[in-house]
Amino acid sequence: MKSAKPEEVVAAERPLVMNWYVLRVISGREKRVCQYVENEVARLHKEDLLPRVLVPVEYVVQQRNGKRVRKEKVLYSGYVFVEALLNPEVEHLLRSTPEVLGFLMKKEGVKEIPAPLAESEVRRMLHNVDEIADEDVGSVPYHVGDTVKVIDGPFNTCTGMVMSVDENRHRLQVEVKIFERQIPLELSYSQVDKE
Repeated sequence: MKSAKPEEVVAAERPLVMNWYVLRVISGREKRVCQYVENEVARLHKEDLLPRVLVPVEYVVQQRNGKRVRKEKVLYSGYVFVEALLNPEVEHLLRSTPEVLGFLMKKEGVKEIPAPLAESEVRRMLHNVDEIADEDVGSVPYHVGDTVKVIDGPFNTCTGMVMSVDENRHRLQVEVKIFERQIPLELSYSQVDKE
């Protein structure tokens, strides 16, 4: 009778439960890896074994050529989070994904295994992702009565007060004082900055 190798015993003893794991990936390729894994899971019909693949992002506003540009920024560069029932088939699928370097590992006896995230870490990560999404959906950066400085156009450097906000068009009605007169202007969000 053939005896099992120690690593086979460890793998057999590990219960298969749904956990979150961290994949190490080439920095800057997180979205590509996420898309590839999602496509492969759909193609192989393994949604029950690997239901979620996540790349947490936040949105930042940057100035480019005098205009505000909203850009997506990956929160954890070089990492992709997956919720998976990590059997050998799913582990192979994830490890063989292009641009994946491997899992974050932990030592279990003499062998290293993929380290599941603690429940508190998962809650914190998912809470941060939800918070950023909520902030992005409902946030209007300007309100009636705000003082703003014009940063683009012929009235550059003038300061004024927001009189109305058009959230759909991302435009403001701003009154600026020029030669002791109040002049109404219609400006886009990108043409002003909060004071």
